[in-house]
Amino acid sequence: MVVFHLLLHLFQVAIFHLQLHLFQVVVFHLQLHLLQVVIFHLQLHLLQVVIFHLQLHLLQVVIFHLQLHLLQVAIFHLQLYLLQVVVFCQLQVTIFHLQLH
Repeated sequence: MVVFHLLLHLFQVAIFHLQLHLFQVVVFHLQLHLLQVVIFHLQLHLLQVVIFHLQLHLLQVVIFHLQLHLLQVAIFHLQLYLLQVVVFCQLQVTIFHLQLH
């Protein structure tokens, strides 16, 4: 009877240690999975931040080039207008001189 109780106790101890080991394995895998999820979300967030900053930079570049183009167009039109004014004034002076002779 004593041997039976000892064997029963050893069997209970073995089952307890197996359950404890399985619990530790489950907890380890859960922690590992949570760490993988956290790392994935951090990488995703960093990718989103990088994409946002690239889009922002590209938008700034596009706006700068549009402003530069508009400035070039404005300068061209101003030069064209001033040239027309100069030609008109020269024409007026020529007409005035012709009327004097």
